[in-house]
Amino acid sequence: MITSTLRLDRAIVIRARPAAVFEFFTSSQDWAAWWGAGSTIDARPGGQLVIRHPNGVEVTGEVLDVRAPERIVFTYGYATGSPIPPGGSQVTIRLDGHPAGTLLQLTHEFSDAEARDHHVQGWRF
Repeated sequence: MITSTLRLDRAIVIRARPAAVFEFFTSSQDWAAWWGAGSTIDARPGGQLVIRHPNGVEVTGEVLDVRAPERIVFTYGYATGSPIPPGGSQVTIRLDGHPAGTLLQLTHEFSDAEARDHHVQGWRF
């Protein structure tokens, strides 16, 4: 696992139970609905993931940890290696119960400040 002080943190409350939100991150169909056609995830440790953005950019990763319905951890890097090489960063998504549904907390850890800064805008969505 990657441990870095270069982090990007996001949090949002989603009006759904944690189990329903967790399913969204572990189903290839839902994963593709979020990221784009052709995106897939094999949501088990060692499983592979692909994110195919509509502009043709492809991200790959490996699932490191899955704890239903609380968290999923995966590596994240560009298939072309720029600005983050394959396996070059780590994303942790934590799901906690909240009076309005689920508190989703996303942490993306980087080894490079430029790569982190490149993702500030994208993780807003």
